[in-house]
Amino acid sequence: MEEPDVGMTPIPIFDITGRSLRRVLGPPPTLAPLPAPVDPNAYSRFWDLHLTDKQGWYDFALNILPEIRYQEQKNLLNRSWLPGDGRVRVSWRIAQAFRASLREQQVGLSDLVDFASARRADVAALGAAPANAFLVRLQSTHKARMDELHRVHQQPEVSKQLSAFTTLMFDLESLMRQHFRNPSLNPVGFQQIIVRLTHMRSTLQDFKDQLANLESRLETFNPDEGYSPNSSYFTTIISMDDLTRQIPSGLGEVMVRWIADWSHRGKLRVSSHGDGKGHLNMEADEVSGARVADWLYQNGLEENLQPIGQRQDRAGLKAEHGLITINLSICMGGRAFDDQTQTTVPGLLQAQQRTTVPAPGSALDLLLHRLRHYRVRGIEVTGSNMVVRDEGGQLGEASGDDWIRLAHSDRKVRAIS
Repeated sequence: MEEPDVGMTPIPIFDITGRSLRRVLGPPPTLAPLPAPVDPNAYSRFWDLHLTDKQGWYDFALNILPEIRYQEQKNLLNRSWLPGDGRVRVSWRIAQAFRASLREQQVGLSDLVDFASARRADVAALGAAPANAFLVRLQSTHKARMDELHRVHQQPEVSKQLSAFTTLMFDLESLMRQHFRNPSLNPVGFQQIIVRLTHMRSTLQDFKDQLANLESRLETFNPDEGYSPNSSYFTTIISMDDLTRQIPSGLGEVMVRWIADWSHRGKLRVSSHGDGKGHLNMEADEVSGARVADWLYQNGLEENLQPIGQRQDRAGLKAEHGLITINLSICMGGRAFDDQTQTTVPGLLQAQQRTTVPAPGSALDLLLHRLRHYRVRGIEVTGSNMVVRDEGGQLGEASGDDWIRLAHSDRKVRAIS
C-alpha cells in the first residue's frame, strides 16, 4: 500500500531450493513467435548488464549513455535490429538509492557550476585596486564549499572534476597571494585562470546534464511489462550484492529469457571493475567470475547440451542461436594471479592457431567452467588480459597511451563453453 511518507518495500519471491522459478513453475506462457533474424550473421539482441556496489552507485554511469548511442549507431544498417528507446532498467533493490545518488550529484554539480561562474566574474573584475579582501573571502568560501561537496556520494568522474577544481582554486589563491596589492601586474596569469574557470564550468555543466539525461531514462522494472521484444537493446543495472546472494529476480528472469530467445542471436556484456585475480569488483564489493554464471543459471539460463544450430569455431563448437556470446567488460578478465610466486598469469594467446586459453583462476576461466558445470554449451566467452576502458561506448584495451578496440584486438582472450 502506498501511504504518505512511507516508502514501499518490495518483497522478493524466490525459490529456496536454489532453482529458478521458471524451473519450478514451468515455462512462461508461449508468446507469439518472432520472425527469424533477417541477417543470420549479426546480433539481433544485445544486453548490457552493469553491476553496482551495494550502495546502488555504478562507477561508470556516464558511460552508459555513450554505450546506448554507440549500439544504435553501429546497428543502423543491421536489418535484424529493432531500435529501442534507450531505456535503462534498474533493479528495484537499488532503484531508490541510484536515483537519489544521481540527484544528489546533480545538485552538487549545479552548486559548483554557480561557484565557478561567480569566481570567474570576481577574477574578471579585478583591477589595479588591492584585492586582499577577495583573497580572504576566496579562501574561506572555497574551503567551506569543497567540504560540503566532498560529502556528496560521487562517482569517480565527478571526484576527478572536484579534484581538478580544487587545484584550480589553489592556483588562484597562490596568484592572489603574490599580487593581491595589484592584480594588474600579472594580467596573463589572471587571464589563464579565467580561461580555466570557463572550461571547468562548461565541463561541470556537461556532467550535470549527462546525469540528468541518465536519470530521465531510468526505469524501475515492472514485471507486468513482459520482456519487451520490440527492442534489440537493453541496459540493466543491478547490485553486485544480488549476484553474491544468488537471488532469482523478476528483472533477471525476464532479461535472461529475452537474451536467450532461440529466434535471435544474443550477446551479453557484463561491466564492472576487474582485479586480474578472478574477481569482478565495485568499490568494496567483489564476486568471483563464477558467480556470473551462477546468477544467470538461477535466473533461467537453460542447459544446452546440443545447441539448435552450431558451427565449428576456432575456439570450439559455437551455438548460432540464442545467447551465443558473453563478454566480461572488465579489466584483466583473462588474467590470474599466482599467490605463491606473487606473479601475474596472463591468458595464453596462441597466435598461429588464432585461439586463446584463459589463465586458470581468471574471471573468464571461472565463468567458463561454471557454465560447463551447468552443462550450458556453445557460448563464446570473451575478455582481455589488459586494462580495459570505454571510449564513447566502444570497449578497448589500454596499454600506455595505446588503445585498441577489443573486437579487433589480437590480444582478446576467448573460449567456448
